[in-house]
Parts: sequence; structure tokens; C-alpha cells
Amino acid sequence: MVGVADASKLLEILPNKIRDVLGIVPCIDLVTEDGKDCIRITIEPYPYPVSYKGQYHVRSGGTKQKLTGPALKHFLLHKIGKHWDEIPAPEFSLADLDAGALTRFRRRAVRSKRLEPEIIEHDDALLLD
Repeated sequence: MVGVADASKLLEILPNKIRDVLGIVPCIDLVTEDGKDCIRITIEPYPYPVSYKGQYHVRSGGTKQKLTGPALKHFLLHKIGKHWDEIPAPEFSLADLDAGALTRFRRRAVRSKRLEPEIIEHDDALLLD
């Protein structure tokens, strides 16, 4: 450890900077070792994704990848334990959906064991519910 100058000022500044950039509240302590003031930042694991300045990133090997578009949607849904078909879309009605697409969805949902086989017998409105 090399120590920091003006640790008391950092104890005031860092919590706000971290909150503003990441939207999380860290625990920041002053630690003195070998006569040097050091800052210890502790952040508990979060159960949901944390954005950096409104953007989401993921580590891939030794690189940091910015998530956008479908990759971001998939990442966020996966982190909260949801699938695309569990998200409400109130702007659409049954009339907007293709009957063939609903039939294919039924088959695939049963095959993947995400829905019970008897769902094939239900009407489209019940399937959407």
C-alpha cells in the first residue's frame, strides 16, 4: 500500500462519485497501515445488474464488452430470471399476432418444457395470459 494524501477529503468525495456513476452506495473506511492512510472501499454483491454511466458492460476473458441491443436485453432478462415471453407488451393485442407464430410458439414451448402440453388446447387469449 502506498497511502493517499488528504484521505478525509476522499472519504467525503468517493461515496458521492460512486453513487453518481454506478448508482450504488459503497462502504468506505479509512485504514491506517505502516503510518499510511489508505481507503478501503467495500461493495456488497448486487442481485441485479449495475450500469456505468447508464451503460452496461460484461467481462469476456481479459476484455470489457459494452452491451447493446439484443445482447443487452438478453443480459438484463437473464439477470432477473426472466425470458422474453414473460415480459408484458401492453401495446400489442391478440389481433396483432400471427396465428401461425402462436402455433409454432406452442410447439416450441412444450418441447422446451417451458409450458405444459395441455396449453396446446387453450385458446390464444388464455395462452397470452
